[in-house]
Amino acid sequence: MFPRTLIALALLLMACGPSAHVVAGDQHLAASNYRAALASYETALAEDPDSEEISRKAELARGRYFEELSIQAREAQNRGDHIGALKTTRKAWELYPKSAKAQDLVKQTSQAVSYAAGKLREDQDYSTALLLHEVAMNELPAPNPHAAAAVEMRNAWEDDLRAQAEEARASGDPAAELLFVGKLAQLKNTADLDRQRLELLTQVADEETFLVDVKGEGFPDRIQADLTRLKLGVLQVRTQVKEPDVRLKVSGKKPVFIESENEVWRSVTFQSGTRQVSNPSYKNRLNDLERAERDVVDAENTVTRAEQDVTDYESRASRETPEVSSSTKYGLERARRDLQSARDRLIRERDDVMRAREALNREPQTVEEPVYSEHQYAVKIHTLTAKIQVQLEFSGLHKEEKSIPLEVSVSDETHPPQPSMTGVGADPLTLPSDEALAEDLLADALAATNKEILRVFDEWREKEAQKALDEPGAGRLDSLVRVLVRDLERADQRVAGEIKSLSGIPDAVSAIRGGR
Repeated sequence: MFPRTLIALALLLMACGPSAHVVAGDQHLAASNYRAALASYETALAEDPDSEEISRKAELARGRYFEELSIQAREAQNRGDHIGALKTTRKAWELYPKSAKAQDLVKQTSQAVSYAAGKLREDQDYSTALLLHEVAMNELPAPNPHAAAAVEMRNAWEDDLRAQAEEARASGDPAAELLFVGKLAQLKNTADLDRQRLELLTQVADEETFLVDVKGEGFPDRIQADLTRLKLGVLQVRTQVKEPDVRLKVSGKKPVFIESENEVWRSVTFQSGTRQVSNPSYKNRLNDLERAERDVVDAENTVTRAEQDVTDYESRASRETPEVSSSTKYGLERARRDLQSARDRLIRERDDVMRAREALNREPQTVEEPVYSEHQYAVKIHTLTAKIQVQLEFSGLHKEEKSIPLEVSVSDETHPPQPSMTGVGADPLTLPSDEALAEDLLADALAATNKEILRVFDEWREKEAQKALDEPGAGRLDSLVRVLVRDLERADQRVAGEIKSLSGIPDAVSAIRGGR
């Protein structure tokens, strides 16, 4: 038994040990999943480092995985995915860091990246060219030429940005100059350039300010002050502006207050008394007693039968004297044991009857339960409603008249106290004052007016963005940058994409806003 246990244990350890990983590696290898196969063999080899067979299989999987990665790297180069080619080349090189074939692959990828970066530079796409050199610098083994190439590319881009910023300044295009100075400030990270960026941003934003002159009539005086807090991008709402882009007159008569009431019925359930009902526990105890008494009768009958068996065997033994047969002796002994067992059981059953009777005596035949009643009572619902009609009149760049009906209502219930047993006390009227309700109405009027101002602003932005996108000529970039400045938080992605194609700057919003 012991040797078999050892054999089974040894087989179990083998199944969980290196051979299990080898089997998995073989399966992955057969399925051409060389990466998984290599991982399985290396795990097995770590547990059995002296195995020549596992070492051979691991080397086979490593070689095939390297060839697979080499093919993937070249395919990525051919389709222009140079960053993908760099990352794949890195994986392949890590398999054979000192081998000639890995060095050849690194050299090929490096040359492809350098060539691609050079073509991008010719197309003035310094951003992508710099990114390629920076990724290559980190992914390819050192030493490699891309660290120096990245520095040279960054310097070239900075020179180009300076030249374009100066050209924009000379052409009177401060928005285009802002774009180039902002990107240069990101690359150089100097306080002087960032100050220049901020000055240009302030200048362009001031030139692009969308001024709304607002005048309120029929409202509390502060409506004008509340509306002037609205600011979004270059949108500014002011009062008493001489030459605004849009004038807005907000008018409305005093709120109309309407009181109404209606009656509804409510109901409440309360405990109105108690009543006596049959106690289900008493019935259960009674059932227990009756069952115990039946068990006693059964036990008594069993004792009677057992006594008769003993009497029968004793009579047989007396007839067989002087030599009593073994069967009679055995039967007499068994009958006497059965009789004793039956008498013991009878004692237990009588004890159970006594306990069941005591439990029944402790349990009341009836119990008290609550009686619930329903009470209905009238409730008055008082409603106070404030209404107003807000008139908006736009003029200037945007001409429109709009009427906005607004309404605010509050309700409260009242009823007298109900009978004390219901637990419902009096509910007095607690409606807010007309003045408090008017404040809520004013807040809604402000929100509705702000929404309309923003709609007008957005319509203007969209029209100006489309004009900039359709604009021909040298000033197109300046116009496009102005579109972004109007609302940097909600940049038009069409415009940002067009700016990238014209300037080579992929993150125009970030360059304009500042920060790295």
